Amino acid sequence: MSSFEHLVLKIGEAASNGPGWLSTGEALAAALALNRSDWLAKMGYTIPQALEHGGTEWAAMIPAAADAIRTADATLAVTAKSAADETAMLTMTAGAGEIEVNASLVTYGNAPGYRDVSFTMDVQRLRTGPAHRLNMSINAQGSQRMAEHVLEVHRLAWSDGGPLDKVEGEQRPRWIGPF
Repeated sequence: MSSFEHLVLKIGEAASNGPGWLSTGEALAAALALNRSDWLAKMGYTIPQALEHGGTEWAAMIPAAADAIRTADATLAVTAKSAADETAMLTMTAGAGEIEVNASLVTYGNAPGYRDVSFTMDVQRLRTGPAHRLNMSINAQGSQRMAEHVLEVHRLAWSDGGPLDKVEGEQRPRWIGPF
């Protein structure tokens, strides 16, 4: 294991467990890399003293070690979110191969020039369970088929006097076009 790898390992351990059981040099490196001036003060060191304690080679590794820890933390956060998303999906779909949900549109997005679309929906199994936030990205072919289907459903609903769930005074929307 290189000196740099050892330093990153010790800083990561300190980030999780505190610096209490590390050597003085390792604890000072962790305090600097993690921007923990409270640890330096508790050990009786200033930043210049901590840098002097480690020497120039060691001090030169601190910024790169701090970046490595931040990258690892970001990776762990993404992994934890992915695991939480998977758990939520398993909870929502427990015991069901195919599920039916009520959905409410929260927001939508697109990348100008592309046909893929994204939707953020709050979904809940019919009549049961908690709501879950679902982010969907739909490719060009799927989004086209969805748009065609939605248009067809609304055109049919507005023929013959309007939809059954029409609100008093509601007018036929222009976006569904002529009959």
